[in-house]
Amino acid sequence: MPEVSFLFARKGGVPAVVRFLSQFAKAGNAPIPMSLIDFQRAGEIMATYPRAELDFVDCAIMALSERLNVTAIATYDRRDFSIFRPKHCDYLELLP
Repeated sequence: MPEVSFLFARKGGVPAVVRFLSQFAKAGNAPIPMSLIDFQRAGEIMATYPRAELDFVDCAIMALSERLNVTAIATYDRRDFSIFRPKHCDYLELLP
């Protein structure tokens, strides 16, 4: 949520963040909590690609994608997610 809010703020300011949060809540979506295994896996991913200097949020999303068997990610950060080779598929489809 912090990463998504940051992107909305960067593109549309606080009003865009407020609209996003309102629509997210109305849709009945709930954030998926990270498990301790996800934290450990995020650290492993960071250690696997040290020269890429991946940030924790991206690595956490990568770890969650593996645990939840997600193969498509909506992101503007194509560089980091293009580098990553997940365990559960050959690569993540990057949207849009």
